Parts: sequence; structure tokens; C-alpha cells
Amino acid sequence: MIGGERQASRRMSFVTENYLWKGGEGVLTGGVRFFGERLSADLGLAVPLGAGELFAFPVVNFVYVF
Repeated sequence: MIGGERQASRRMSFVTENYLWKGGEGVLTGGVRFFGERLSADLGLAVPLGAGELFAFPVVNFVYVF
């Protein structure tokens, strides 16, 4: 896994998480993270590698800190 995050403003950052397995298969992801005091939301796209076709599917993630 290799990834990164770059803060663009006080409440938004660009994120990427990429997973690569032996044989050249894996998943590339990238998107935007919006965050507040207790809630964050990720909106992005994921592209599988080694699937034979190039396509992307949406990724949505919400995190709430109790």
C-alpha cells in the first residue's frame, strides 16, 4: 500500500490510496476528503488493475468520531 494526503483548505484535502499485489494486480484510488470536528467524508474513484478492462467505480466513506 502506498498513499498520500495533501490539504487543500482548512476543511478539505486530496487523498490517494493505492494497493499493488504480486502479478501486477491492484487498486488505484483517489478522491477528496471533507472533514469537520467529528465527521469526515471521502468521495473518490477506484480503478482496478489487471482486470482486462479499464473502468472506475465510485467510493464513498463516512467516519464519525464518538
